[in-house]
Amino acid sequence: MQSFDDLINFVMSKQVLGTIIVILVAFLIVLLLNKYISDRLKGKNSYEIKRRKTLIKLFQNIFKYIIFIVAFLIILNFFGVDTKSVIASLGVAGVIIGLALQDTVKDFI
Repeated sequence: MQSFDDLINFVMSKQVLGTIIVILVAFLIVLLLNKYISDRLKGKNSYEIKRRKTLIKLFQNIFKYIIFIVAFLIILNFFGVDTKSVIASLGVAGVIIGLALQDTVKDFI
């Protein structure tokens, strides 16, 4: 009976239960956001519709990765990992990628 109580305590711990909740919420947010973004597909001609489909897919992927990275950082925080340095590194990497892709994104849009 003691091992069953230990198993229940382990499953109900912040690490396990919190991880499951964060993953479920992240997937739910991604699904709702994808639905919201894809509902914005309205165009006058086939060229505009194709262009909007490309932009919608791009934004869906960007938001999906941002949400999953935030969920991953929250999960790491549950297990006691100091995420401040990871967040700072991601910020620096984001600035570098943004500056590197600035002209490409300008031409694309």
